[in-house]
Amino acid sequence: MKQRILYLDVTKAIAITLVCIGHSDCLVDLGRSSVLREWIYSFHMPLFMLLCGYFSLHAFSKDFKTFIISKSKALLVPAIAFSVIELITCFFLGYKDIKAQAYADAVGGMWFLRTLFMCYVIVYAVKKLPLPDIWLCLLSITIVLFVPHSYSLYLNYMLMFFWAGYWLRKYYNKYEQYRGMVTIISLLFFLFCGRHLVAEPLTYDIIFNRPQLILWQLSTGLSGALSSIGVVYYICHSFVERGKLINWIGRVGTFTLGIYGVQTIIIARLFPELIQIDATNYPYWLGDFVITPIIGILSTIICYYLTAWLSKYKYTNLILFGGQYFSK
Repeated sequence: MKQRILYLDVTKAIAITLVCIGHSDCLVDLGRSSVLREWIYSFHMPLFMLLCGYFSLHAFSKDFKTFIISKSKALLVPAIAFSVIELITCFFLGYKDIKAQAYADAVGGMWFLRTLFMCYVIVYAVKKLPLPDIWLCLLSITIVLFVPHSYSLYLNYMLMFFWAGYWLRKYYNKYEQYRGMVTIISLLFFLFCGRHLVAEPLTYDIIFNRPQLILWQLSTGLSGALSSIGVVYYICHSFVERGKLINWIGRVGTFTLGIYGVQTIIIARLFPELIQIDATNYPYWLGDFVITPIIGILSTIICYYLTAWLSKYKYTNLILFGGQYFSK
């Protein structure tokens, strides 16, 4: 059980590192669009959402009041807090149109936490219906897919991966039996058949005119997520004594939602004022596959230690991280 938790924590650490690498693209001028960023954005948030769905089962056993309070504290409070901090940061950095920034934060600030909250609420609500889980899954995905503007914050797309994580946890014993086969097939599909582009929001235009794109994006995100989980499992278990590095990476993985919030301030707002690397005169591969990942990895480490430090204090932990790290 501890090994399973360890490899999932390592997977979460890798997922948040991919987020930081993808966001570090704005710090390096490549002279053209980033290939690495397109690959990362094709699966890294589906991986995050699938992992959240995996750990969601316990939440659905709570009464509604306990459920809504706990998820509001863990997700909505940090989303609001970091949006406010981001706005204050922009003000002190001299951003000209603060009103536009405030509107952007109000509409889409900390989008993943807000979307994750809605996924929890939707699944919690439908699970109160007297139907088998498979019908609840199909029903909720179908309804949300056609709700007007449900493509906002990628809700109708991410709900599919939340359910995928739910099913992975529910039938984990079956997954264990076929883990190797699932990992290999998923990895081969992602590498050779995946759509390695930033996922498009599932608007009515795509739903009615390009429905095949939904399947392609979904299979790409799912194969990327499952292959990541499987590959990390085998890497972790190849270290018989689970060396210090693996355990440290797993520790980083326990702070992923906190790091996600901190990096929106550090990478998106502060670093652009300090770091601007002109890589147009370098070989393209050096800027895209070496410099940017190094910046992203170092940013992850900085955000991890900052998150761990802030989590030690009761009120910063409560306001910024929903109180989830106080006991660590």
